[in-house]
Amino acid sequence: MRRILSALILLLPYCAFGQAKTDEYAVYSSYFRVFNERGGKHTFAVKVSADYNNYEDVSYISEILNDFRDYVRTRKVGSVASPEEYSFISTLKTDTLWLPLISELVRGIHRPHPIKNLFSKDLQVFVLPYNEYSRYYGATNSVDIAQEWAAFHENYPDRAVLVDLSEVVSDGRRAVFYFGWRCGGLCGDGSLVMLSNDGSGWRVVTSITMWYN
Repeated sequence: MRRILSALILLLPYCAFGQAKTDEYAVYSSYFRVFNERGGKHTFAVKVSADYNNYEDVSYISEILNDFRDYVRTRKVGSVASPEEYSFISTLKTDTLWLPLISELVRGIHRPHPIKNLFSKDLQVFVLPYNEYSRYYGATNSVDIAQEWAAFHENYPDRAVLVDLSEVVSDGRRAVFYFGWRCGGLCGDGSLVMLSNDGSGWRVVTSITMWYN
């Protein structure tokens, strides 16, 4: 019996990790559905970077976090707050537990984060490994960039978008992650996404845009 208990104790972290990963893809999938609801059904080609998580303008997440901390401390809205930030501030009046999650996202944003295709089966999702991604992208002039996107859309049709995902940071009730997408050289944006779960599934609370084309 003692050996069995010892084995179970050793396995617990792995079981917890597996559950966390399952929840992570449930979070992604929930936001993908909202993305489709807002702009029509898409094919998602999720990029796996060779250098991991080289996202655009993620430093803005730190600025957003500072805005939220300032509000919690002073109850005053900073002049740099975006409309999306402003709308989320009312949530912070009663729930400040979002702040440590965003802080952890900032700390770990460049950690290796491999992506697997564990997304919900009702979504059209492909995982784009770096050797596949590098076939399409790398041009520096507008003509070649347009040709690269044409090749991408030929191989990934149905309104395909190229997606960057950070890891999900969650406490089980709240979840935050970075979501970036592109559909062309001047098409796309990147957002800090926040979702909550009251026991009935994940729902999007807000997405704060950090850059757009």
